[in-house]
This record gives sequence, structure tokens and C-alpha cells, in this order.
Amino acid sequence: MKYGHFLGISALAIAGFATSAAAQDYDYYVSGTLGINSQQNSDNSGQFNRPFFITGTGTALDGANLPEGTEVGWETDFDDGYTFGAAVGKDYGMFRLEAELAYASNDVEAHRMVEAAGMSIDAVDAAVLIQGQTTPLGANVAQIVADGQGDIRTTYLLANAYLDFDNNTRLTPYVGAGLGAGFVDVDYSPSGVDIASDGGTVFAYQFVGGLDFALNETSSLLTNIRYRGTSDVEVEVDLFPADLDVENSSYVLEAGYRYTF
Repeated sequence: MKYGHFLGISALAIAGFATSAAAQDYDYYVSGTLGINSQQNSDNSGQFNRPFFITGTGTALDGANLPEGTEVGWETDFDDGYTFGAAVGKDYGMFRLEAELAYASNDVEAHRMVEAAGMSIDAVDAAVLIQGQTTPLGANVAQIVADGQGDIRTTYLLANAYLDFDNNTRLTPYVGAGLGAGFVDVDYSPSGVDIASDGGTVFAYQFVGGLDFALNETSSLLTNIRYRGTSDVEVEVDLFPADLDVENSSYVLEAGYRYTF
């Protein structure tokens, strides 16, 4: 009798737990965001992937042979750009999990501080950048690269986790983080000169802080601040024989809408 009584209580407890779990409110949602993407400057750094012979500068550099592995690089400044994204997720009450697809684009403002073999070549005739160029171009490197043409574009595919700080009001603060992949395209074309047009798929991440303002039981408005980026993107330089690592990170200010169902 005691054993049967124990089984009966256990069965009731399991049934009660199952009923409670089934009644728990696990809400799905979709959201969309639009914002300003403030791309951080990139300290592009790389090296020649084969020997590079300098001619046409009209300086003492003519005749120099830079061996494979010689360091080369410069800094790139970006204009503020735009970003938008969409996500689908599930609300577990205390926290949320979601999958997000986002896109960001920023134009190049200017390149500067061009260096090769550890020394600045800003003041050298731009012929130094072109293998086989035999006559000076009449403009130095700094003048050529200061013209900011080109852009950097990234598509993000991220898995995010959020912690909501419910407070019995319509305004709910939250924090979150995400990991995933970034599909990056880099176009550096100062003064219309194709220096690099390449990209790759790299590790991506983000940290998020935001506020959710509930309009009703199913709809809410969002505002977020994000720090988002990827690991360095290796691009092949087209103008001279080198590979370059491009930094890719940004601060994002955005607004959006969430619908729960």
C-alpha cells in the first residue's frame, strides 16, 4: 500500500510539473531594425607576397628591391554609414535566444599614413605604388590616397542571447551578445585607382544594450546600442603584390520594432 501510495503521489507530481511546463508562456517573436553604423578606423597591415622592384619615383628609392615579406600598410578612415537587420527568436521569460541577419555599409573617407618597410612613403611620388611604372606621376602617395573612394560592406549571421530586466513597466532594459559569421567585402579605390577589391568570410561577434517599450501585448518599439565586429579580413591588393589584413568593427545606434506571437 505504501509503495502504491508513493507511486500515486509521484504520478500526480509529474503530471503537475508537465501541466505547469506546458502552460508556461514561451513566446516567439520577429523583429526588424534600422540604424546608423559608425565604422571604426582600420589599421590595415600586411606584407608583400613577392619581391617588389621600385622605379619611376625620381627619388633615391628607385632601384630598391623590397623582398617578399616586407611590411606594408596604411590607415583608413570611414564615413558613418547605415545598417539594417531582421531577427526571429524565442522568449523564455528570463532570457531570449534569437537568430539575426544584418547588413552594414560604410564609404571610405580617406587613406593615410602609408608605410613600406617601416618608413613613411606619403611624400614619395605615387609611381612607387605601381610595379613597372618608369616615370613619375606628378602626385605623391598622400595626395592619391587622401581621396576616399570605395567602401566596406558586411553581412552578419549571428546567434544572440539576451537578458531582460523586467520591472512591471512598459519599459524593459536588456543586454545581450552574439556570435556568428561575417561576410565582408572591401573596396579601396582612392582617386579611382583600384588598390584592393576583395573579401572573405570571418568570425563575427557583437555586444548589445537596449530598451524595449511595449505598445501592447504583442508589439513593442526597440532602441539599441551595439558594438559589432569581425576578426581581421585578409584581402589581396590589386595594385601591387601584397596581402592586407583589414580591421572591421563598428558602433551601432538603431531603432526597431518587435512583434510577438
